[in-house]
Amino acid sequence: MADELLNLIKSYHSISIIGMSKNAGKTTVLNKIMEDLEGVNHSLSLTSIGLDGETLDLVTNTSKPAVYVRYNTIIATSKNLIKYCDITKEILENTYINTPLGEVIIMRSLSDGYVYLCGPSITSQVKHICDIFKGYGVDKIIIDGALSRKTMADPSITDGTILCAGASLNKNMDIVIEETVNTCNLLCLNSIYDDRIRSILLKRSPLENIVFINHDHSFKAFNKNILDDYNTILDNVDHNTEYIFIGGAILDSLFNKILISNKINKDIKLIFEDGSKVFISKKIYDRLLFKGINIYVLNKINLIAVFINPFSSLGYDFHKDEFKEKLKSKLSLPIMNAVE
Repeated sequence: MADELLNLIKSYHSISIIGMSKNAGKTTVLNKIMEDLEGVNHSLSLTSIGLDGETLDLVTNTSKPAVYVRYNTIIATSKNLIKYCDITKEILENTYINTPLGEVIIMRSLSDGYVYLCGPSITSQVKHICDIFKGYGVDKIIIDGALSRKTMADPSITDGTILCAGASLNKNMDIVIEETVNTCNLLCLNSIYDDRIRSILLKRSPLENIVFINHDHSFKAFNKNILDDYNTILDNVDHNTEYIFIGGAILDSLFNKILISNKINKDIKLIFEDGSKVFISKKIYDRLLFKGINIYVLNKINLIAVFINPFSSLGYDFHKDEFKEKLKSKLSLPIMNAVE
């Protein structure tokens, strides 16, 4: 698998690894990537998004797997976890970013060994950590995404994303496959192709979370949190509206309003920031497609591959070949077994 994996990731400077659930195989994939890259003399940097909500006690009891790093890896982790890392280390700098487990510290491994990761959970802070990594001239930046934090696939943070799906999500293989395919479809939403529309949206104020663009390219923008006021959208749609941009996280509740409204139809295109911000069920997504509503994103995510873990920590397993082949029949992405 080494050559295949290296070929998948070779063109990406920064990579995020996100999971559909706990025990999806993220740490296994992360360790494999680092092992393979070490064989081609790539310098690496590494952090994670938070700590999957786990406490320090759970970490020290090894409920969260440690990550095996090689000599000369640049690591960002929280201060209180450093003493549990069994590497010889060099502290490089403070970040002044605080987590429940202390300030995030940048360090370099001076030996091979295991480390525990707990980085920032705020997008802007993660970007800052990546900027620090770049200053050390590393070949690859890897971010271990926390449970259900698929926003770390945000293309403004990493160049490419790996999705991990495991049997632990549900005892029913078909349900796991259905949810994985839906997640992939949302992550891979196409970017808006009209340069004039992109220019309008890229020049907007960061506070303008709702933008209506008309057929003549005139527009109006609102400084509103869509989670607080869904009606802003429906109240401002008229016959001139061609595009509606909605920033922030998008949930089923918004799309339910869209589906029951006659104001938004196949002649209006919806645009979101990127696929990591769209949290909707397959049922709702299928209804939108049936109604002919077009959905685009401002920034397309590069989903590199899907890794599967057919083994569950809950005492049941999937047939590995059946799991893989069923996913391959529904996705055009590379599908790889994380535990092989």
